[in-house]
Parts: sequence; structure tokens; C-alpha cells
Amino acid sequence: AQPLCCPSRVSMLTGRYPHNHGVRANTGANGGYDRYMANGLDAVSWPAILQTEYYTGMFGKFLNGYQRTARPGLPKGWDWWFALGRGTARPFNWKANLNGTTVSYSGATDAVYQTNVLAEQVVAAIGRKKEYKKPFAILFTPFSPHLPSRPALQFEGMYAAEPFAPASKPSFNEEDVTDKPGFLQSTGRLAAGRIAELAVEWRRMLESARSVDRAFQQIWQKLESDGQLANTFILFASDNGFSWGEHRITKKMMPYQESIKSTMYVWGPGVVPGVDPRIVSNIDFLPTFAEIAGMRVPDPVDGRSMLPLLRNETANWRTSFLTQGFPAEASDAGKRRGNDYRVLVTSDWVYIRYADEAEFYDLTADPFQTKNAVRSLDPEFVASVERRLDLLSRCSGSNCQPIEDAPLPVRTKE
Repeated sequence: AQPLCCPSRVSMLTGRYPHNHGVRANTGANGGYDRYMANGLDAVSWPAILQTEYYTGMFGKFLNGYQRTARPGLPKGWDWWFALGRGTARPFNWKANLNGTTVSYSGATDAVYQTNVLAEQVVAAIGRKKEYKKPFAILFTPFSPHLPSRPALQFEGMYAAEPFAPASKPSFNEEDVTDKPGFLQSTGRLAAGRIAELAVEWRRMLESARSVDRAFQQIWQKLESDGQLANTFILFASDNGFSWGEHRITKKMMPYQESIKSTMYVWGPGVVPGVDPRIVSNIDFLPTFAEIAGMRVPDPVDGRSMLPLLRNETANWRTSFLTQGFPAEASDAGKRRGNDYRVLVTSDWVYIRYADEAEFYDLTADPFQTKNAVRSLDPEFVASVERRLDLLSRCSGSNCQPIEDAPLPVRTKE
């Protein structure tokens, strides 16, 4: 829904597009944990909905700004709370809020490495099932491999010689961006020194991700040993992607595929094995969890349950969805250039609309988005796409789905 940490996570929790849940940034008046709480979103989140029938647990990073808040109490919906506090970005020497009490982890050993401790907490929560006598719904959100990435000691240096894969893309450090929006045209090419820095950061991110792999393995093994694996759904997903020099960009939040597209893995009873290319969104998590639990999906929710899709019970699915960015607030001016946009995303192409510029990419012919083909589009097609973007950017609840499902406008190719 929005390739930025906090708005994306709120969409995961509430099933709503950012223009409906109102958390549009990581910080500022319309961003972060404080805006989430001020809008009462904790009361309509999936943990709050499931809590009557499920034991709910949160382990890891919650929302941006939570670690700095002085707000008393915890968000609604959680039976067990282990949220990263001050030092979130530090894998060693960090703090967490354990059910309202601050706990500290100090030292420089893998025993206190943040991802390892979080995994131990999740494993322990699974083991407590006999105590609470309910099924469990757990949100596990390690900070790793987020920048600044520091791997656990056991994985440090593992990928030191790994070739820097992003540099092999045709879009990497793109030479000619005259077809791109003005903010990119004014962005200089990456110097050799900066590319070398990116390669080091990328390798360290891979190394820190090994701890996430290890955590997943531990959780899987605990579910299996406790006889819970066969009846547990596992969704493995990201809140956004990241650019490593594609189109000269070295951040997230941008409307290109590196930021807005990621692969989700699902395991669970009745899930049909294989690869499904149909497009889903993080607004689909809440209605999916509600259907799994046999509970009514609250209104308004913009997403839809993925369960029929996962079980291959439906041939009908959305043809498009909305990705959006919002203007920077005054306090953030200059830091988020090019982030005010709306994108109509389909399986085959994307249309990006800024205030006074637009981009179009045929993802079959140009998967790396090196050629902006917007000038080749016929006016009728553009008008139809613009109408759908306008409708999606104002839709709410049940009226979003018919717009997403409508047949795509017919495009006259070059």
C-alpha cells in the first residue's frame, strides 16, 4: 500500500490503505506510533479482533516512534508484548518493553544478539500454549536485516566476497534518466566510492539476514516438536523493499519495483504448493487472519481474504491495486523528494502519477524500468488509468474491491 515502514505496517495491522488509516509517514504529525494510537487504530487491528479467541503476542519492532514514546500502557489487542525500545537499531546493547516493564540486554556476544533473543521469546511463547489453552497468533518482526546492518558474530564476514548482485541490473546507476521525473534527473550518478560502500552494506545485510533464517528455523522446529506445525499458518513477508542504486536511488519509499514488490511465502493447512503470480497486498492480512479464525471481517477494511487464493478455490482476483506516497511535512522537507505519488500496479505494467509528471513501464518488455513509455500511450488509455487511480485513492472498505477487480484498460502497444 505504501513502501515505507510505518504506513505499511499499519496497513498490515488494519487492512486499510494509508489514505484511510491516516498514518502516512514514519514521523511527524501524521506519522508513527503516536498517530496510530491517536487514530484509535489499535482497537481495530487484527490482534484486537482475534484476542477473544486467540492468545496474541508481539515480538520485535512495532511502529516507528514507539521506542521514544512516553505514553503509558500498551496498544490494545496483545496478551504478550515484547517490543523493541531504545536501541532498536543496535543488535547489541538494546532495550525492550516486556509487558510494560523495560528489560535491557548488554554485551557483545551472540547470546544477547537482538534477533537471537527475539527468536527465543517466540519459541517460549509457543511453548506456553498449554497454559493459555487457546490457539496463538504471533507477530514476529525482527529489526534485522534493516540498515545499519550488523550481523551476529557467527555470521560476520560470511558474504565478504559475495558479488554485488544489484550492480548487474541494467537499471543500476542508470546512465540516462532524461525520461525520468525531474527529481531523478537532478540526482547525480553514484561515484565509485559510494558503490563500494553500498556493496559492503549489502553484504552485511545478507549476513544479518542469516540470523533471521536461523530464527525461522528455530520457530519451525518448535512448532513441529510441539505438534503445532500442521495446523499453523505462517506468512513470511516484508513491509517494503529497498533500492541499491537502481535508477541512482539508494533508499526505499520510491514507486519502482525494488520498493513496492516483494515475495510472500505462506505455509498452512490446505495451502496449495507452488508459485502464484497474482498480486496481493499487505491490506489483505487482516481479512485473511479473520477468515482463518472464522470471525467476521470488520468494516471498513479495504483488503480481502487470501485464503481462497491460497487454497486455489477462486479464479477471480484483483487485476490492479494502489500504491501511494504522500507529500513530506514541513519538518521532513528535503528528505523525501519524489515521494508524493499514486501508482496503479498490475501484474504486467505500472503507471506512476506525480503532481505534474507521469511514468509508464511495461514489466514484460522492460522489467528493469529503464524506458519510461508514458509518451507512447494513447490519451484514452491514460484517461481510463487516471480515473481508476482517482477512484482507488478515495475508496474505502467494500467499494475498493470492485475498482481493483474491474477489467484493465485496453492499451494500444507501440
